[in-house]
Amino acid sequence: FDGVDDGVTGPNLALPSAFTLMAWVFNPSNSSYETLVTVGSSRDVYLASGAIRFWDGSAEHTFGSALSTNTWHHVALVSDGSTVRAYLNGAPQGSTAPSLLAPITGTLGVGAVSDAGDTWDFFAGRIDDVRVYTRAFTQSEIQTTMDTPVSAPQSDTTPPGLGSASPTGTLPAGT
Repeated sequence: FDGVDDGVTGPNLALPSAFTLMAWVFNPSNSSYETLVTVGSSRDVYLASGAIRFWDGSAEHTFGSALSTNTWHHVALVSDGSTVRAYLNGAPQGSTAPSLLAPITGTLGVGAVSDAGDTWDFFAGRIDDVRVYTRAFTQSEIQTTMDTPVSAPQSDTTPPGLGSASPTGTLPAGT
């Protein structure tokens, strides 16, 4: 992500009040307002001057101090509906009790907030292994999950059904 205009959008997600958002991030600088993972414009996990922050749709919450730069870090944010907790590399970074978080539906975004055709708060760095869960993880589950690959590497790199053909084409928006 170049910090200027790069971001990935996914499908619309129904996110209940209890959820877990996590990703591995490599942050080369501590710029202000760099989105990591967002659902809609009211569930946004981002870095502000390098510190983990969460926008709940009405208030900003800060957790811990700035992440060290040029190093991979695992960032996780967990909501049980009434308390939000942040974790850095599996260690707690604090908690807050915002007003009760209602379920929402919104577009999944990685590296930028995207809502109603507008995009902002671009991340400058690398993001990997983004995960969204519709339940609150425990600290132990976060520690286990951060060390578990999404799936085992495949021995054959050809997508199923293509045989020896090379894939071509353009993905539709939001894919």
